[in-house]
Order: sequence, then structure tokens, then C-alpha cells
Amino acid sequence: EVSKASDVYELHAKVLCQHLDNLYYEAKIINVEHGVDGEPIYTVHYQGWNQRHDEKIKHSSTRSRFLEYTTANVERAKAEMRDAQARLAQNKRRSRKSNVLDEKRSGGADSRGSTPSDKRGTSTSRAASIVSDKGTVRKRKPGTQLESEPVSDFIRKNEIKIDIPSVLKDILVDDHDMVNRQMYLPRLPARHTVAAIVRQYADYMGTCVEAKDTLTFEFGSDDTQLNSMVVTLVESSYGIQDYFNSSLGLQLLYKFERPQYADLLAQHKTKQEGTKDAKKKRSNDAGDGNDSPTDDYDKFKPSEYYGFIHLLRLFVRFGHMLG
Repeated sequence: EVSKASDVYELHAKVLCQHLDNLYYEAKIINVEHGVDGEPIYTVHYQGWNQRHDEKIKHSSTRSRFLEYTTANVERAKAEMRDAQARLAQNKRRSRKSNVLDEKRSGGADSRGSTPSDKRGTSTSRAASIVSDKGTVRKRKPGTQLESEPVSDFIRKNEIKIDIPSVLKDILVDDHDMVNRQMYLPRLPARHTVAAIVRQYADYMGTCVEAKDTLTFEFGSDDTQLNSMVVTLVESSYGIQDYFNSSLGLQLLYKFERPQYADLLAQHKTKQEGTKDAKKKRSNDAGDGNDSPTDDYDKFKPSEYYGFIHLLRLFVRFGHMLG
């Protein structure tokens, strides 16, 4: 039931809006529209946030999402935010202290054994000569290397550099601030998932005339070569998707996002167990004895949940990963 007109929030009204982290933030109503049933729908912009975080909130949800913008409520919201940040900082300190203690326990004798010697030149003199079985000392030829000598640490692979446009860098900065400072979590599944983005790119490369014209300009008009290039690009895009699936949980999430990822894994596991039981029952009823689903069916695919911003994080780290 729609509230009376006196209860409806006006355009440009300031409110305190509850976000996904259950904290209230200063916000402003930047648009008011009405649904099919006449219920007001407010577009809310969080003060100081990027506009991509704007939300549409129905009037029926404002009782639980909105607080009146008063001095007392603002102070209360700020106090709750400070408490949440303090708890997060305390958890970080505890985790860091625990890691240090673990390193000390495991380090122990190894750290003493690895202490560098004060006697310089000793290892050089030992490496410069080899004692034979007869007790005579023979010099090691210059340029030769003993099997026990370590390989130089400075020999490293060249890192592949990927140029990221400044617009995307700004988005990454906002993303880091939202997750680590304001403790904002992205909605999952994303509106445009990585799987959907890759699929759309593959369709574009396979059917779009503009894409074919670009490849023709770059590589010539040979149809065989063009078709081969299209296939290569499409397969590479799906390869990136597979790489995203395998690396997201290990390298692409901030610490504050990991509990959300763990919840997704748990939900997926529960769903798969239920599906296995149902399939096993159907198999037993049919008498075919095949009760094991395929590996692809069991595998958790983050690309079906996470979206553009996490794919962008992958491209930033891509050079380091492949280097």
C-alpha cells in the first residue's frame, strides 16, 4: 500500500540510507518516479561516491533503509561507522600479530642457521679451489660453476606490461577505496558478469562487420587468415575467462571480500550436493548406475558471478602473472 503524500520523500531531499554493509551513509534523492502501481521509486546518490553506486529504492523499503537526516542521526551513523572501522582494524592487527607469531615459531632454528657469517671471503676461497681425493688442491677454472653454487637471483623474466587507460585507472582507485576504506561489497551476481562480457565479445568478433573491417586493415584481406585470426581471438577470450576462474580466489580479491567469496563457494557446494542426490536417485530409478555428474557441472565458476571490476583487476595484474 502506498503511503500518504505527506510521507513521500521529495526530490533533492537528504536522507541517511542503509547500504549493504548495514551502515548508514549520507545520501540525496536525485530522482523520483512511480511504478505501475503508483508507488514512488527513489534514485538515491550516496554523497562522495561514484554515481555507478546509485540505487533505486521503492518507498515501501524506506522504512528499513532510510533514517531522517537530523544531527543526532548523522552523529549516530558516524559513530557506527567508526566502530566498524575500529573492529576491522583490530581484526587486521590480530591477524598480522598471529602471522608474526607463526613465523617466529616456524622460523626458530632456521633463522639462526641462516644468519650470514661475519667472515667475508670464506665462501669465495672455498669455491675457488677443490680438494681432490689425493689431498692436492687444484684451482677451479674461471667460468665454471659448482653444482652447489646458487643461480643468480637477479636473472628474472621480463614483465609483460599492459597499458591501462587513465579512465579505467580512476575506476580502480574508486574500487579500492570503496572496498578497503568504506567496506562496500559488490552485488553478486553482477549485472554484467565476466562470462557474459566474454560471450558478447565472442559474438561481436564472429558477426560484426566493423570487427572484420578492423582485422582486414591490420592483417590483409585473405579470408583464411582472417577466419584464423577471429578463431584465435575468440579462443583467447575464453582462455582469459578460464584464467579468471582459476585466479580470482587467490589473487584478485581484497581481504574484506573473501568471506563473501567463501559464502558463494558454500552455497555452490550445497546446491551441487542436492543436485547429486537428485541425479543419483533418478539414476537408481532408471537402473543405469551412472550417478556421477560431469566435472564441468561440479566446478565453481566465479566468472558467472563477478563482473567488470574484477576482470579489470585481472588485466592490471596480468603482466605480473605472465611475466
